[in-house]
Parts: sequence; structure tokens; C-alpha cells
Amino acid sequence: MASIPSWLWLISGIAIIFFSKYMGGKVEIFFWAGLVFAIIGLAKMLVGYITHKGETKTEEIRVGAPFYPSGAAQGSASSPSQTATMRFCPRCGNQVYPSSYFCHKCGLRLR
Repeated sequence: MASIPSWLWLISGIAIIFFSKYMGGKVEIFFWAGLVFAIIGLAKMLVGYITHKGETKTEEIRVGAPFYPSGAAQGSASSPSQTATMRFCPRCGNQVYPSSYFCHKCGLRLR
């Protein structure tokens, strides 16, 4: 299950606080709930900043054989050594990486 992003906690908290004040303070519990949401959002942002400080957001993908999207020019990908490593999803027929656990198109478990 994916976690809720910190910015969503913060915006939700602020929106709830403004909504409770707009209602004239009749529902004070919403003010406190919004305050808790905003604090959680700020705490998650702070923890994320501290834990990822100095890291760059570069992703590098290394695969044994080159991956070509369907319909793209494959150049020399028709050689027997590269064709043997290509895999396809049994459900949707999408080309998948040899190291993939799931199909990137339909989500079928491959291993």
C-alpha cells in the first residue's frame, strides 16, 4: 500500500482548518483534526528532507539486453543472442524486461 504524500497531509489539514473556521467555530473538533493533519504533513516533510539530504534523484536502469518499446526501430536487436533474452507478458503480450517481476502494462506477476 502506498503512503500518503506529505504535501497531501499538509493541504488537507489546512483545508480542514479553514473549513472549521468558515463554519463559525461550531465544529471545533475539525479544527483540531486539521491541525493534527497539518502537523503530520510538516513532520513527514521534515523527516523526508533530513533522510534524503544530499541525495540526488537520478535513476539508473541496467538490463542485460536493450529494451525497445513495441513499434520502435530495433536496429541490431534481431541477433539470436538478444532475441533469446526478450520476454513478453502472457496476458497482454507487452514486452517486459528479463528481470521484471510484474508486467508494466497489465500488472501480471511474471515470477
